[in-house]
Amino acid sequence: MKKNNIFFLTTLLIFFVIGLFPLLHKNKAVSLIENRKLSVFHTFSLSSYLKKTYQKNIETTMSDQFIFSEEIKSNFDKLYNISIFSKIKQIYCKDRYISLGNSRYTFDCKDYIVFSPTVADKYSLNTLLENIRLYSKFNQEIDTSYYFIPTSEVFDFKTNTFSYNIPKYIKENMKNNYHFSYLKFTDFTTYQKYFYKTDHHWNYQGSYQGYKDIIKMLAPNDEIKKPIKKYSFPQLYFFGSHAHFTKNYEFMDSFKAYKFDIAKHDTYINGKKAIYGNQEDFFIGKYPQGKYPNYYTLFYGDDYALVEYHFNQKEKDNLLIIANSYSDPIKELIASHFNNSYFIDFRFYLDTFNQPLNIRNFIKENDIDRVLFLLDYSLISTINGREGLE
Repeated sequence: MKKNNIFFLTTLLIFFVIGLFPLLHKNKAVSLIENRKLSVFHTFSLSSYLKKTYQKNIETTMSDQFIFSEEIKSNFDKLYNISIFSKIKQIYCKDRYISLGNSRYTFDCKDYIVFSPTVADKYSLNTLLENIRLYSKFNQEIDTSYYFIPTSEVFDFKTNTFSYNIPKYIKENMKNNYHFSYLKFTDFTTYQKYFYKTDHHWNYQGSYQGYKDIIKMLAPNDEIKKPIKKYSFPQLYFFGSHAHFTKNYEFMDSFKAYKFDIAKHDTYINGKKAIYGNQEDFFIGKYPQGKYPNYYTLFYGDDYALVEYHFNQKEKDNLLIIANSYSDPIKELIASHFNNSYFIDFRFYLDTFNQPLNIRNFIKENDIDRVLFLLDYSLISTINGREGLE
């Protein structure tokens, strides 16, 4: 008990002294030797402390203003993790959303960037219901399936319930024959298993779970493909969309991926034979390094208007998939269960082919047997989700 009190008082004293640095130390504005401006101390605030911008300023300024700065910074980092101030942080952010700016947040003191949960307003709900009405009409024409990917935009981790219960709206309002499933997670712990820390996309585990759910829905008698190897790339640090939007590079993702044994096939991108993604290069160690590469896109493949897979399995169906970038990790996996598969991304179709998409014409021209809509919040609840259906 006595040791704990001594530690507490020592830690408090050190932070008190550090807090006085801006007041007691006269900042040097310019280095005459290096001919550059020097970093200066910022005023302490709880908000800047919790976001770690205060600590970052302390580190940078110590390098410019003090001798033995590396030793001081090292001790400061250690104290940050074990001090009473970390306990204050736990109290402040426990089960709370803390804003990082640009509509991004951390939750429950974790190094994970998320959206705050969206609550349906009148406009977005009307848009959702109109999209469902159009989908219902489409269901009468062809065997149609829907898979929904709920992200942190529609799930409230404080209550562990949907803030915008899109699966419920689909089940209650979708009509005619259709198949429906969605990625299921029950709390923040399972969310962290399926999604990146710094990016809005699902990671290798989340996308693989999505693939399994989709095949159980589309081809329940097919054998689920299992990974033959899991690759970790410890030297690659992935900073995703959340990090770039907030300019927050305190958190990082270690990039991991599964490798699968896929039968030979032909791939076409926007009508031209090509290789989609750079997975084989990554597996042999050929990839760019640095803070800013988008490894999700570089590894799995970029977004295009149309990506086709031809597996020459004449006894199987032809499949059309309407999707966005969430399909990138599982395109080839899904396609391996069908004859010909066509992945269309609404966002690029008009600019690529100089004509709007007409889903019904595409179905006739390519002898499509089944259609899958791979939906996230941005597709199902906006006018983009009805493109080509009207």
